[in-house]
Amino acid sequence: MSIRKRGRTHQVRLPGEPARSFPTRAAAERYELHRRVARSLGDLHDQEPVTVDEMLDGFLTRWQARTRPAASTVKANRQAAGFWRRRFGSLLLTQLEAVDVDDASAERATSHPASAKTELELLKRALKDAQRRGQRFDLALLQIDPVRAVSRTGVALDLDEIDRLASWFPEQLALMPAIVSSLALRIGEALTLTDDRVDVKAGRVFIPAAMCKERRDKTVLLTGHERTLLAEQLVIRPAGTSYVFPRAGSHPHTAGRPYRPGQWGDSDFHNRVWRPACDAAAREWREDHGLPRWAETRFDRLVPHDLRHTGISMMAASGMRPETIAARVGHKDGGTLILQRYRHLFPDEMATHLERYEAFVAARRAGGDQAEETGS
Repeated sequence: MSIRKRGRTHQVRLPGEPARSFPTRAAAERYELHRRVARSLGDLHDQEPVTVDEMLDGFLTRWQARTRPAASTVKANRQAAGFWRRRFGSLLLTQLEAVDVDDASAERATSHPASAKTELELLKRALKDAQRRGQRFDLALLQIDPVRAVSRTGVALDLDEIDRLASWFPEQLALMPAIVSSLALRIGEALTLTDDRVDVKAGRVFIPAAMCKERRDKTVLLTGHERTLLAEQLVIRPAGTSYVFPRAGSHPHTAGRPYRPGQWGDSDFHNRVWRPACDAAAREWREDHGLPRWAETRFDRLVPHDLRHTGISMMAASGMRPETIAARVGHKDGGTLILQRYRHLFPDEMATHLERYEAFVAARRAGGDQAEETGS
């Protein structure tokens, strides 16, 4: 027998070839049959197929070398690939069936539609790369219907809600919600911010391209209130650190060090700071308003990016022009995204412009009438 049980896996051993392990006996038998056919046909057979793991590894390595993406983009793509590795990683690419992938993606979409959408898109990109390199697989995989995920609607907090949330943050981060929301920073930009990039006296914060989603340097000019908040933050943070929003504590390996950014499970900022503060603020809100413990509040579904959403919303509500907001927060589209997502905050925009237009035309008409009278 060329198939042997090894612990929880089934190992295929063929003369002259390295042993391969598979999670099920059926997968091992399919591989054994494929290799026996390949050996019998010799040069007439296609090139040796790769596993799903090997396909994903190769694709991600080549993509990263060619495009030089931001570290956060690399991390997101590797997380998306991880879903397929856990499900089908040890299978040969030729054994990957469209029906299994379709079912796995649909199941994932019931609870995490946005993640399912990203994961399926990444798998199709990897499959197209494999196709260009001559690998064989079921082409029906490329025809699986895309996952349609509705974009999450951001939450814009008011000033009282920001203060309530901040009251549950650790002492050295108590000013963080007010600062991050006012400047509309991304959480990764905030947690990697060091004091050499904060010039309180000149009134500016510098975010280098390596720390920006837009991959270009960004300078944020500060209001007087923001300068005061940042000056206070630099005083209350732990001594001896260069990070603006660091960890506290007495342990020499963690005190003063940065939190890992992010919004979900692998982020210690999310697990140790953000989620506990949101949960506490939600409990306090229910108690203050006499609500049952199962009643949902605005704090229950908050994510760190909502601080940025809050800041942009406040800028828009203050009357700041969309292109000015876009320049301040780092958007490269001149305000298009601001108008798409925050159009409801510009309710008088059309009426205001029509009034200006009417005044302009009236002034031109008045100027023309005066010119005619002077000529006569």
